[in-house]
Amino acid sequence: MRSILTLSILLMVSFAKAQDLLQQVPSDAKVVLTIRGDQFLELMSVNEFNNSFIGKKILKEASANSELKLKSIDDIGVNLSSPFYYYLRGNDSMYYNCFLVQVKNQEQFTRFMKEKSHKEIIVNGNKHTVFDDDSSMVWQWNDRQLLIVKSFEKYGFFDNSEVMKRYGIQDLYSDDAYVTPPPYETDTVAAPIYVEPPLDAVAEDTAEPIIAMPPPYEEEKPVVKKPAPAKKVTGKKSVTKKKATISKPARPVPPIADEEPGIIPQVDTVEITSSDDLYYSRYDENRRIKKSLVAKWTSEYAENVFAKPFANSIVSNPSFSKNINPTDEATVWVGNGKELFSGFFPARYLANMNFANSWNSMTGILRMEKDKILLTGKMELNDTLAASYRRLYDSRLNKKLLKYVNEDHMIGYMTCVLNSKNYLEEYPKMMANMYGAKYKDEALLGADLFNLFLDEDAVGKLLKGDGIFVFSGLSQKEVTYKTYDFDDNYKSIEIEKKKKEMLPDFLFMASTEDAATWQKLINYGIKKDVITSVNGYYKFNIRNNEFMDVYFLIKDGILFIGSNAPDVEKIIAGKYEAKISKDRKKQMQANYFTSYFSPHKLSGQIPLDEIGDLKKMNSLNELLNSSGDIHFTSNGIRGNVVSGEIKMDVPANETNSLKYLFSLIEKAVKDLK
Repeated sequence: MRSILTLSILLMVSFAKAQDLLQQVPSDAKVVLTIRGDQFLELMSVNEFNNSFIGKKILKEASANSELKLKSIDDIGVNLSSPFYYYLRGNDSMYYNCFLVQVKNQEQFTRFMKEKSHKEIIVNGNKHTVFDDDSSMVWQWNDRQLLIVKSFEKYGFFDNSEVMKRYGIQDLYSDDAYVTPPPYETDTVAAPIYVEPPLDAVAEDTAEPIIAMPPPYEEEKPVVKKPAPAKKVTGKKSVTKKKATISKPARPVPPIADEEPGIIPQVDTVEITSSDDLYYSRYDENRRIKKSLVAKWTSEYAENVFAKPFANSIVSNPSFSKNINPTDEATVWVGNGKELFSGFFPARYLANMNFANSWNSMTGILRMEKDKILLTGKMELNDTLAASYRRLYDSRLNKKLLKYVNEDHMIGYMTCVLNSKNYLEEYPKMMANMYGAKYKDEALLGADLFNLFLDEDAVGKLLKGDGIFVFSGLSQKEVTYKTYDFDDNYKSIEIEKKKKEMLPDFLFMASTEDAATWQKLINYGIKKDVITSVNGYYKFNIRNNEFMDVYFLIKDGILFIGSNAPDVEKIIAGKYEAKISKDRKKQMQANYFTSYFSPHKLSGQIPLDEIGDLKKMNSLNELLNSSGDIHFTSNGIRGNVVSGEIKMDVPANETNSLKYLFSLIEKAVKDLK
């Protein structure tokens, strides 16, 4: 508790220095992304960024199609040394994507927006506003901050019958005649529905504000033409009728760059002569109404939250505060899954599924240090799922497996430690929990049937659940394959061809306590001619030799599967040479998942004919040689939190991790294109 309190105080102090932008992120935000510009500037100055490959690309793009000739990213006018925030917030109808940035120079930023957006800038005192083409995106800024709001409606909101009736949205599949929806006034602003700022908050403007709204839409009534009387045809029983035609009202479209704001271009009326025309007419009208509503609500939201701190900001959310550190370069926090998914999936789906309730929060953290880049992910599970996970991780790595790892001969490896018996027992329960109350009885019955036909104890002895996969390199092999062609009589004929394939060299090891059952399976495979016995070990008979040779054996309670016959023969003879450092051994034994990949060890192993171009091959090898080792570790579950970390080592000749990352991106883009 004390550490959480201390961290909260540090957060508040740090964010106070940033002009309290984080106070404008509400506590009920679904997702919060933070990018700390000051931390990045400690690793790379503005001038160094401008002269970098990425910096030059950004400056070129920012200056394109305008009279701006930006010489520095700093000329845009935002404060690069301050935190940048993004948050996602929703209500019953909408999701709002919001971006918060400190403004360093309002005049510079206003000029930048004028040149790049080609839109009218609405000025109200110190506040500037720009709408995008359909007004679903709003830019507002003053001399202190920039707020960008991009919105979209929640899934299924406009499909609700009450909502459709309220806003005049028509059923696309109804046979009723075309009905004009009631006029919708977009220039009427509803009362703010969000939390007002605290009493001690400083108001931005003392004068009565004028709320900038998207151009209003004036509804036109459709012209309905009466159908002509039925025309009788002499000498025939059939009668043809002329259908009623409806002139669709002119549809407004948002102003484009060359038009004056607020001027709605008129569209010629279209006669509806079929059910398809009626469908598309209604569809267009519904779409227009929805866009008008989204535009209005987006503008209202931006006005209600611009430069106004929330009484309950995200800093007061314990789940956020305990997972975020002000010294991290970038963080992303995601709140409760059900609240997040409710806007992307129909409510009827979520009502019958518990997967969205299985976790309370997720956090991703980016740390860039001098000698390494760290990417950490954490997920806080609910109590039920956490209990299952603790049983899954109730196991340890078999130390005997480490006797067959040689660091000098490997490019990468992966280890996994699970209790396979517990996994088979918990998996059906986890599935039953996912399907919620409606299908829980069926799911539990399925779990019972699963357990009836599967002997978890037997499977747990056959494969305990721990294993190591070692990747040693790449090699080319000539393989035979069959294809088909046609003879002179257009009859299909089978043709045997050969080609070279680049195949991996590997060795996989897994613990077993039931060698007898494995031997029965092997004897059956030999009888069916899918396995061949070779001097104490075995070989899979791959049909038509279309793949690599794969060998396997069982020794000392370990199942070995590999692609290199000499290695397998050394294991049989007890002459396999292992070499593994204490640190790597400790890492493998302390974590439930680990992986390692050394790109520079792969350099030179890819044949030229796989790349097809000598220059590209040399560039690829240069990229691999300049890349640091990559590690992944996961220590299972601690409390209710499952976590994992990816680490990328920075080569000793590099200045720091950020400059190293930029150099990798530049090489990948320039040399491999």
